[in-house]
Amino acid sequence: MKKLVLFAMAVACLSIFNACEKSEEFIDPSVDQETTKNSLFAGLDTIAFSVENNIMVFETEEDYQKCLDFLGTLEVKDYQLFEKGVGFSSLQALSNSVMQTCPIEDEKFATLLNPQMQIIIEHYLFTLNHDEEKVEALFIGNDYDLKSVDINSMKEFNYDDNVFAILKGENLKSVAGYCGQENSIHVLDGGIETSVDYNKYGIYNSLVSKITAMTLTYIKHETIDSPISGMVPSGITTNCFYKRDGKQNNIADYSYGFYSENQLKKTLWDNVRRLVGFRLDMLYSWKFFSTGPIYTDRNMIECHQY
Repeated sequence: MKKLVLFAMAVACLSIFNACEKSEEFIDPSVDQETTKNSLFAGLDTIAFSVENNIMVFETEEDYQKCLDFLGTLEVKDYQLFEKGVGFSSLQALSNSVMQTCPIEDEKFATLLNPQMQIIIEHYLFTLNHDEEKVEALFIGNDYDLKSVDINSMKEFNYDDNVFAILKGENLKSVAGYCGQENSIHVLDGGIETSVDYNKYGIYNSLVSKITAMTLTYIKHETIDSPISGMVPSGITTNCFYKRDGKQNNIADYSYGFYSENQLKKTLWDNVRRLVGFRLDMLYSWKFFSTGPIYTDRNMIECHQY
């Protein structure tokens, strides 16, 4: 029954499909052209995508990554402008409208999923089963032709899987359980909670820092450099780092504080491909009263499997 329901959704989507073909102007004609002229959306017209039956469609994995990078240049509050401009209604927007917590905590990823948790990338219709932490991938054909869709070819992956690498037959050291700790959450006195998370959704991965509280006058979070035990790749110049695709890269140093806020949240890294190794060491600071003392907490996650 589950496959039949998904197939029905695929039929509804594909019945109105036109192939996304790269040209001098990549953006779909249905997208509000005023959006592309807005300086806030500079670069959007270099991404091969369209919106079909309220599903975001990306021609390639690279276009999908470029859109994630593009959203990273915007403030979260501007995501609704992006949706309006491209004619899309996301899972994140629906959650906001009914004042419910979005099941996908990462706002950027949730902005590219529709309320049915679907997205099309490089001819695959991906559907998330969030309760079971699964991703279903249905190949819908190079020409988006219904006759080429074989429902029996549907593949199922875990959130822990490196889905694009598996689909493309790339050599992988491991598939699941490759990197131990996924998150670290500290619940502290006064209703303070700090968390450092490695979020994995199979087709999207991110490192996120967050501090929340009921009532505060000041909060801050920042990356810190600290001694490392064990081996790390050569070329690492800071101890807040990640390593991916055979290359080592540093997470940029980050520091941000704000008055009269009860939450600070920052995605410090995200990518369609999983990390190989990482370290994210965060220092959190807060005040309950403007003239009161500063309290601190340190929270960190790391993985060294190269």
